[in-house]
Amino acid sequence: MKKHIQYLTVLMFLINYSAIYSQKNEKILIPFLVKDKWGLSDTLGNIKIKEFAEKITPFFINEESKSRYKVTENGINYLIDESNSKIIPKKNGYDDIEVNSKQIVDIYYVYKNNKIGVFHNKEVVPPIYDRLYLTSNESIIVYKNYKRGLYNSEGKLIIPPYYNFIQTSTSDEDFKEKKYVWIATDSINIEHKFYDISIYKKEKFETPPPPPLAEIINITEHKYTPKINDLKKEYEKVDEFSYYGLAIVHKDNKVGMYGLESKQLLTKIEYDEISDLGINNKNKKLFVFKKQGYYGIINQDGKIVLESKYNNIFEGYWGTIIIERENRKGVFLTDSIYPVIEPKYKNIEKFYEIPVNKYWIFVLYKAELLNGKSIFVGENGIEYYSE
Repeated sequence: MKKHIQYLTVLMFLINYSAIYSQKNEKILIPFLVKDKWGLSDTLGNIKIKEFAEKITPFFINEESKSRYKVTENGINYLIDESNSKIIPKKNGYDDIEVNSKQIVDIYYVYKNNKIGVFHNKEVVPPIYDRLYLTSNESIIVYKNYKRGLYNSEGKLIIPPYYNFIQTSTSDEDFKEKKYVWIATDSINIEHKFYDISIYKKEKFETPPPPPLAEIINITEHKYTPKINDLKKEYEKVDEFSYYGLAIVHKDNKVGMYGLESKQLLTKIEYDEISDLGINNKNKKLFVFKKQGYYGIINQDGKIVLESKYNNIFEGYWGTIIIERENRKGVFLTDSIYPVIEPKYKNIEKFYEIPVNKYWIFVLYKAELLNGKSIFVGENGIEYYSE
């Protein structure tokens, strides 16, 4: 009776958690392609904003902060959030919009007539410059006709674009003014001071880095050196992975996996090849193995985590494990409740990691269909697309 009560308690928890997640998940919207128009759907593919745009490109999808999507409609680019409220109005008529190089939410590079500006709650730098970049004190260096100028954090042009070089002052006297001081050098190398509002914040103290991995590996390798030497006498070839407590041993044109700690074979010596995939799954290092002409995945314990039925397996962009069969690509998902995205696409790559909560990141992939259309696919295997 007690076991039944415990089971029901766990079941009710899962149901309630699922309901809570379902409600929270309403904030996470994915661009959804219907024929040739884009709208937005939830992660299960339920349409929330009906298709209306020629293209929707997600800049940020985040439940804690606001999501942002670049919309292309009738050749004009603007920005919306998950409720379709306009962050950058359509009337601005920008030719393009990009996320800033430092990935700061709500600061965007905007383009018009091959010139660049900055939008931050409003147009703080008009798109009239050749190039620009974010600099210290939340300011922006702009370039025009090879000369530099500067906009401060309030979007005010405090240094006109007439100077060859702009830098912050290092003078103790200047800091006594309790203002941020810029030094601009003109074409005849004369320095000019410009006084700015001061919002300078010292960088947080950074903890020292851990010891190099190479040092740890050397210590571990030394521990297994005697056993490795013994294996080299017994087998034709030994590939060492001492840091992971194993070795790949070769015999009669076949290979197997040997545990250096357990001092025994972790697999039979029956594989055509075993090679390091360079990725971990649930803290276990993964290896690609080949058997009877097909590839699969095995972990450092010798456990098969993906059966050998693929023509190729390799690491793609952003640590994605690409699985390929009959010239179609899919994904083997590590650290996910979902096993694989089946290989049925011309190409597929990781596009964005969406933080759902502190325990889960939902991964969004971009895939090319056989008909040439580019769509988004969730780690749950759902295609955000319909004809």
